[in-house]
Amino acid sequence: MFVDVPGVVFDGLVQITDVADAHPVSVAEFPEVGSEIEAVVLGFKEHNRQIWLGTKPSQLAGAE
Repeated sequence: MFVDVPGVVFDGLVQITDVADAHPVSVAEFPEVGSEIEAVVLGFKEHNRQIWLGTKPSQLAGAE
């Protein structure tokens, strides 16, 4: 899923494996297009201008 990150020129990307702790991920676990989400930065590639984001509850809890 691609995510707009306000104030950042990089493309935000959440991979399917970083959406939910349980697998397989169901369609119901994906947010609606245009909705706001909470995410943590998992990594980035400057030359590709990409930021990898995670939305798993376990990732969000570790960021607090």
